[in-house]
Amino acid sequence: MSQTREAVDERPARARDWRTEAAAAARVWAAVLLVGVACGVVVVGVLSRLVMSLLASTNPGAAGVRSDDGFIMGQVTLAGSAQLVGSGAQLGAVAAFLYVALQGLMIGPAWFRLVSISVGPGVVVGSILVHTTGVDFTILGPLWLTVGSFVLLPVLFCAALHLLAERALARGGVRAKPQLVLGLLLAVAVFPLTVVLGLGWWMCQWVPTDQVGLRRLGAWAIRVVLAVVFVLAVLDLVSDVTTLAE
Repeated sequence: MSQTREAVDERPARARDWRTEAAAAARVWAAVLLVGVACGVVVVGVLSRLVMSLLASTNPGAAGVRSDDGFIMGQVTLAGSAQLVGSGAQLGAVAAFLYVALQGLMIGPAWFRLVSISVGPGVVVGSILVHTTGVDFTILGPLWLTVGSFVLLPVLFCAALHLLAERALARGGVRAKPQLVLGLLLAVAVFPLTVVLGLGWWMCQWVPTDQVGLRRLGAWAIRVVLAVVFVLAVLDLVSDVTTLAE
């Protein structure tokens, strides 16, 4: 009888712990999501526009040409700027999702985590942006400026996301109510990403905590895959630059 009473008494405590952990996870997701969207708006919506203006000023002969992304070189329009801001917010949300999902894979001292989380994804994204077809890299120059800009911007974005997210997570995620509400509204706006993270978090709660070796093996397997992706991205980027330089 006493054992039954103890089991009944434990259930409310477990429920409270579950709710507490879920609330903490929601604060973390809201914080990183706010940071990711903000970084996307600034880097893609503002800095990339400045880079485009710089490239247009150094290539006056390309004025009026439609870029591979559909923008008219040399022209700054409200619609185009709004499109960049919207794209930046969307990319920032996706980056926040990947950051939360893969954050536990980071290893080493703070400087190594910063370099790996910024240079690694930045080079991968840069290798996707740089291509040998179209007009962006064939009529714009100098090559070091065009390629360097399209690689440096993703690296800066990833570095800013990491540094700001680390500060937010050190405080336990979003604490102020207005920011929490805004973060949760963004989480609703990117509902598919939130659902995937929620399912992943829920599944992790049921993984036995004593399976340390299995967890480490899985983590290192993912790190190896990411390292291979980085090496392939570097090779692809070098190949594209070599072709463009010919």
